Amino acid sequence: MPLEKIQVDRIATLVRPKLPPKEREKLAAELALIVGYFEQIRDINTDGIESQSVLIPADSRLRDENVQPSLSQEQALANDRDSDSEFFRVLKVLG
Repeated sequence: MPLEKIQVDRIATLVRPKLPPKEREKLAAELALIVGYFEQIRDINTDGIESQSVLIPADSRLRDENVQPSLSQEQALANDRDSDSEFFRVLKVLG
């Protein structure tokens, strides 16, 4: 199902920074592929297959949870060479 231009424009308004018209055409093609995949999934015959809301049984645990003491703030920061006195200092990740 091809997407209409107005649908692509609505989706493009959510994108930051703004998309130029050529990029909107590319977005339209990519979105059409994605919608096509969903249509293929929708067309799969699932008659006779019981619906499941949870894939893993609720009683399935990997191990028992045991509360144990954690490090104090001083112990956690002891080997960090670039901390201030209270926090770990990390490099800036996002612009």
